[in-house]
Amino acid sequence: MENPSSYDRFTELLQTCHTQLFGYLYALAHDIHDAEDLYQKTCLILWQKFDGFREGTSFFHWAKSVAGYQAMNLLRERKHRKAMFSEAFQGELAAVWEEVEAETWEARRQALRHCVEKLPANDRQLVELCLGSNQPLHMIAERLSRPAKSIYDAMGRIRRALLNCIEVTLIKEGM
Repeated sequence: MENPSSYDRFTELLQTCHTQLFGYLYALAHDIHDAEDLYQKTCLILWQKFDGFREGTSFFHWAKSVAGYQAMNLLRERKHRKAMFSEAFQGELAAVWEEVEAETWEARRQALRHCVEKLPANDRQLVELCLGSNQPLHMIAERLSRPAKSIYDAMGRIRRALLNCIEVTLIKEGM
């Protein structure tokens, strides 16, 4: 098993930029389901390579480079689908995405906190269990006496609801 303090540091760093990272992937993938899959794959790779992360450097920039490679791999894999944008345009989009100001991310974080508070108690509990504990999904499912797939599906539904709520909140605030 990995060093628990290493895992704690990883989750702490990931938590500080998970919204930005997911937004970056969504901007590249243009599909919420693909973005969710890419986010999960990216997090797994980040954890596997965390020993190579240099403390004191930007975790987000390191994570974003890994995420970018994952997104480009997905785009190559799905070339048989109708392409939405060229790889060159995708690169330009990624560059523009980097220019988003920190204020925007802080507004999104505040909107996320607001939206999480509005979730039904069961959904909030599930989010806290899945994102705030060190337990794997199958153990959470056992603890709740639910199939693991139902937990995965519920988290997907909750993520989509939170994303929608964040967007509505930001629109109301004129962001």
